[in-house]
Amino acid sequence: MAPRSEGPVLAHRIGDSRFPLFSAAGSLRRAGRWHSGRNPVIYAAASFAGTMLERLAQTGTSALPVFTASIVIRIPEGIAIEIVEEADVPGWDAADKRSGQAYGDRWLLERRTAVLTVPSVVARLERNVLINPDHPDFGHITASAPVPVIWDARLFR
Repeated sequence: MAPRSEGPVLAHRIGDSRFPLFSAAGSLRRAGRWHSGRNPVIYAAASFAGTMLERLAQTGTSALPVFTASIVIRIPEGIAIEIVEEADVPGWDAADKRSGQAYGDRWLLERRTAVLTVPSVVARLERNVLINPDHPDFGHITASAPVPVIWDARLFR
């Protein structure tokens, strides 16, 4: 079993400001590295810069993104967090995503913790934060009001 820690932890999420940001709705429309798309999950990152890189990798845009906002997610003290390191899930970074999805789906279905931290494939020293909205502790996790994201145009030349 992967090691565990506890909050408090802050996580960051960037999304389309026309939709609720603290929602798992998008995860049911598209699979991710750590879920198959059959179970709801909220993806975030441990840093604001990490979430910017993840957003850019997901959207692949060459133009300045519009309608983006960010939220800060607060995982309070006492909430268990499962920690996955690169060596824990062989092939987690493979293009087919199968091993990461299998691990994440098991974590979601077993409801082992409300929060799972995983390595970022985009920036290997960064961490992503997954939140299970079906876990009993989810109600203790809160999010700030969305604020617009200011993108630097130099990222899109």
